Amino acid sequence: MKIAILGGAGAMGGALGAKLSKGGNDVTLVDVSRESVETIHKRGLTVEDQAGRLETIAIRASTDPASVRDADLAMVVVKCYHTQAAVESIVPYLNANATVLSLQNGWGNAPRIAAVVGEERVMAGVTYHSATVLGPGHVKHSGRGMTWIGEMDGRMSPRLERVA
Repeated sequence: MKIAILGGAGAMGGALGAKLSKGGNDVTLVDVSRESVETIHKRGLTVEDQAGRLETIAIRASTDPASVRDADLAMVVVKCYHTQAAVESIVPYLNANATVLSLQNGWGNAPRIAAVVGEERVMAGVTYHSATVLGPGHVKHSGRGMTWIGEMDGRMSPRLERVA
């Protein structure tokens, strides 16, 4: 699956992006932090686990939303006050059937995204993973837990199964 992670060079975006990339997905981290993106280009994304072990992942990162042309899935992990701008920036580059998945803290993010892309393209979720940025291109995956995602109307769907 071709995945764009909005806020990808941040804590959760980096931790989730690394896992998804290692799982065989075509992942691009999209972020406004030029320093983080440049570091990831030069050295890869360094992910530290709870025990302090480091792993460096070769993964694409960009400040340009056009770099994810034809993405199947856009995961939104930006702070809530950046949601609308982040989603608006990526919409022209998603494929026609792309899903936009919010894994953000707080209420109201899915409706904000739906206002931009239409509710039929939105999925929402919660995760009990936690992460912290330790520096540009360096995140600590500090907590592991369950992640739940779902369709806005609560039904099971082939799309939900594919994304899960």
